[in-house]
Amino acid sequence: MCLLKISSSQELEIVAPPNDAVVTAGSTVELGCEINQQYEGPFEWLTYIGGQQGGTQLCYGPPFTPISSKYSQFGDYGLEISNVEWRDAGKYVCKFLRGNVRATAVVIVVGQWMSSFFYFCVYSSSEMSFCHFKISVIQIIFT
Repeated sequence: MCLLKISSSQELEIVAPPNDAVVTAGSTVELGCEINQQYEGPFEWLTYIGGQQGGTQLCYGPPFTPISSKYSQFGDYGLEISNVEWRDAGKYVCKFLRGNVRATAVVIVVGQWMSSFFYFCVYSSSEMSFCHFKISVIQIIFT
């Protein structure tokens, strides 16, 4: 990608922020992020998954450099996530570091998960035995 430097008194602004998305597990999601002018400064995509406080950087630029092959460029500054999994659900932020301009999208992943059972064993030192607990995970099915 080649960007021309254009002097402008206009402030950097996101004119087409990424849209929230509901996607099926295994599919691809495209999160656009368009700005109102040419930009040659640093930018990045972050994700906040599972309530974490600090974001995880997915890509940065220029040039567009993803942290894994799961992520690729969509348009000039957008992000494409391929083979979406349930753990990809969360908040995604495109951020332009000059001017601290950012926009956010939420990705919700739907699919079919069967009921699972988890067994926990707790050692009881006073009785020299194991205690078994069974917890059932609620079956979630989206069609």
